[in-house]
Amino acid sequence: MTIHNSQFPIHNSQFLSRMGVVAVTEVRHTLRQGSYYAATVITVLLFVAAGVLPRLRAAAADSPLASVEGMLSSEQPPITQPTAVVDDAQVLVNIPPEHTGLVVVDKATAEAGMREGVFGRYYHIPADFLASGEIAVYSDYNQLLSTTNATPCPNGAKQRAPAN
Repeated sequence: MTIHNSQFPIHNSQFLSRMGVVAVTEVRHTLRQGSYYAATVITVLLFVAAGVLPRLRAAAADSPLASVEGMLSSEQPPITQPTAVVDDAQVLVNIPPEHTGLVVVDKATAEAGMREGVFGRYYHIPADFLASGEIAVYSDYNQLLSTTNATPCPNGAKQRAPAN
């Protein structure tokens, strides 16, 4: 069965122009609503997050933070980079002499040393360390963006000469 154009009261050109009017009206109506823009932005952010989060996880796995546990053991390399320790628990009694960069200070001195570039990082051993087992590490170095496990010496930091 064939339908001829003569059977429809609207000619092709009129039909197309009316469809164009409807399409323009729908687009204008959609663009006036804030929910359209919110949905568009949220969709883009979801795709960006889906691409970025795995990369951040991979970067964190490739460059984990150094373990604080056993940092003064004989199996670890000596600490020669200027590193401060705030020992509120008073658990550090004998520091091996080969750890020339380790300095026991109070918290204000450690924070001032970080600001001035004397220390690249400092460890804070809280008074309740024996009960909690937690040690805080403060550093001006962004480990997530690193390609190695090493923490560089900050600009202006001086290496201490070994004590004789």
